[in-house]
Amino acid sequence: SQESKIKKLRNIEEIIDNEPILDDHLLKLTEEVSKYYLCSWGEVLDAAFPSGLKKNKIILKTDKVLEKDIKKQTEFYPKELEAELIYKEILKSVKENTHRVFLYHAKNEQSKTKTYLNLIQQILKTNKKVILLTPEVLSVDILAKDLERLYPNRIAIFHSRLKIKEKRHNLGKVLENQAKVVIGTRSAVFAPVKNLGLIIVDEEESAFYKKPDTPKINSIKVAEIRCEMLKCPLVLSSTTPSVESYYKAKKKNYTLIQQRVKKPKIAKTVKIIDLRKEKDIYRRKGFLSYLLRDQIDESLKRNQKAVLFLNRRGFATFIRCKKCGYIARCPRCRKNLTYHYDSKKLICHYCNYEQDPLKICPECKSNYMSYSGFGTEKLESILYHRYPGKKIKRLDADRIAKKGQRYKILSEFNKDKIDIFVGTQVLFKDINFTDTGVIGIISADSAMHIADFRAQEKTFDMLYNIINQSILENKDIKIVIQTYLPDHFAIKNASELNYLAFYKKEIGQRRSLDLPPYYHFNYIALRGKNKKRVIDKAKELSQIIKKMKKGKRYIKVIEAYPLNVSKLRDYYRQKIIIKGKDLNSIKRLVDKSLKRFKKPSGVIVTLDIDAVEYF
Repeated sequence: SQESKIKKLRNIEEIIDNEPILDDHLLKLTEEVSKYYLCSWGEVLDAAFPSGLKKNKIILKTDKVLEKDIKKQTEFYPKELEAELIYKEILKSVKENTHRVFLYHAKNEQSKTKTYLNLIQQILKTNKKVILLTPEVLSVDILAKDLERLYPNRIAIFHSRLKIKEKRHNLGKVLENQAKVVIGTRSAVFAPVKNLGLIIVDEEESAFYKKPDTPKINSIKVAEIRCEMLKCPLVLSSTTPSVESYYKAKKKNYTLIQQRVKKPKIAKTVKIIDLRKEKDIYRRKGFLSYLLRDQIDESLKRNQKAVLFLNRRGFATFIRCKKCGYIARCPRCRKNLTYHYDSKKLICHYCNYEQDPLKICPECKSNYMSYSGFGTEKLESILYHRYPGKKIKRLDADRIAKKGQRYKILSEFNKDKIDIFVGTQVLFKDINFTDTGVIGIISADSAMHIADFRAQEKTFDMLYNIINQSILENKDIKIVIQTYLPDHFAIKNASELNYLAFYKKEIGQRRSLDLPPYYHFNYIALRGKNKKRVIDKAKELSQIIKKMKKGKRYIKVIEAYPLNVSKLRDYYRQKIIIKGKDLNSIKRLVDKSLKRFKKPSGVIVTLDIDAVEYF
C-alpha cells in the first residue's frame, strides 16, 4: 500500500524473497516437530532454516537442465537388483501414496550405495524427488560425487561447512525445482523440496542425527513425521541397524529388508589379543602387542601397508605432578586437558579451551610434571622411532580441520605413498584396503568405559564395519583387535560379523534394565554458573515431577544428579531422568511439572525427548 492512516511508518525498501522459503507444508511440519519435542515453534523454525542465510536474500540463478538429460544419465545404473523387494515394495508405496517405514539391513557399504543409486533412479522416473540424509559431511561428499556425475546440476547439497554463497546457490536450485535430489546432513531433512517421493537415511544408527543443542530434535523422527504427512515411504539404512530400529522391524512396525549373504570365513583373519596377558605393553614402545608388531613387520617386508586405529586423539591425555599430585584440568569444564604435539598446546576436548604446556607445577612449583596416556599423535611419534625411513601419516579430527587435508592424505594412501596409516574413526571413510596387509585396533574397548548405555552397541558397530569393509576389499588382510575385554559379547560378535547374536544379547540386557526400546529415555537438564543454585533448583524440580507422577506406574523418575561432564564452559550441570513406556504420558507429566516450576534467574532449563547421549 502507498498510503496508511498510521503515522511514522517506514518505507519498504526491498522484498527479501519473492516467495516464502518455508511453505505451508514445512510450517505444519515444524509445528508438529515442536509439539513432539515440547519446544517452541520458533526454535524449530530457526533450526529448519539453512544456517547463515537468515539475513541473506536468496537469488535464484540456476542453470537450466532439460529432463531428457536426466534420462540419458540414468542409463548408467545397474539393473540386476530392480526386482528385489526393496525396489518393488518401496516403488509401490511411492505410486500409491502410502506411508511406510523400511529398515534396509545392508551387507556392506558398496551394496548400500548401489541400492541408493538404483532407488533414486526409479523414483526420478516417477517425477518425484528424493532427500538423502547422511550423518557426516564426509559421507555427503563421497555420495555427492556419484550423484553429481550421474545427475549434473540436479543435486543440491545441504551441510554446515558450505560457504554462504554455496548455501544460497543450493537452496536456489531446490526452490526453482531444478534439484531432483537433496543430499545433506541432519538439517537437510527440512529442505523445501516440492513433490517429495522418498527420504533415505544412511547409517541410521548414528548419534549425529540428534541435534546436540536446543532444540534437541532427531532428524530421523522429523523424517518420519514428514513422510507420514506427505504419505510417502521412509528408508532407514545401515549395515548395523540400531537396536531400537531392529526391534521395531521385528515387531512389524517397520518393514525389514535384509540382504542374504554368506558369512565369510574369518577365523584366520581376525585375532583378538588379551592385553591382560601382555602386562609390559605400556613399558615397551608402541603400545603394540607382540602379534600386531610382527604383523606390521611382515606387511612392510611384503611392501604392503599397515593401518592402525585408535579412537583417541592427542599426544598425552593425562598431565600430573609427580610430587604433589596436581592434575592439569580445564578451568571451565574440570576435565583433563590433552597435550597436542602439533600445536604444542594443552587442549580441552569438550570446550576447546587451550593453554601452553606446563613445565612447572602451578601448585608446588616443582618441575616433576609427568605427561602420560596416549592418543594418535603419540602413536604416530612412536612409530616414527620404531620404523625409521617409512612413510607414516596420521588422520584424525585435528588433521582434517584444514579444508582439503583429508582428501590429500587419503589420496596418498590409496596411491601407495604411505606405509603406516594411523587414525581415528574418520580414517575409515572412502579408504581402499586392497594393498593393506594388517589392520590393528589398538584399544577396542575404550568406548565401553564411558557412562552410556549405548557404549556396547557403538563398540560393536565400529568393529563390525571395520572388519566387514576391509575383508570385502582384501580377503588376505589380517585384523588384530587389542582389548582388555576379550570375552565381551560386543567384541566377540563383531569379530565374527554376527549381528543377530549381538542383537539378541543386547536386547535382553535392555529389557532387564528398562532401557530403550522398552522404555523412552528423556531428561531435563539445568545449568548455571552458581553451583548451589543449580543443585537446589534441580532437586526442587525433581520433587515436583515425583509428586505429579503419583499413580503413574510405568513412569520412573531418577532424582537430580550431575551430568557426566558436570561442568562445561563454566556452567554447572544437573539432570533429571524421566523414563517410561508411554511417551505421551511422560510429555504431559513434564509439561505440567515445568509449568509449576518457577524458573530462577541464572539457571537455564533444557528438555531432551528421546535422548541419545547423556554427557
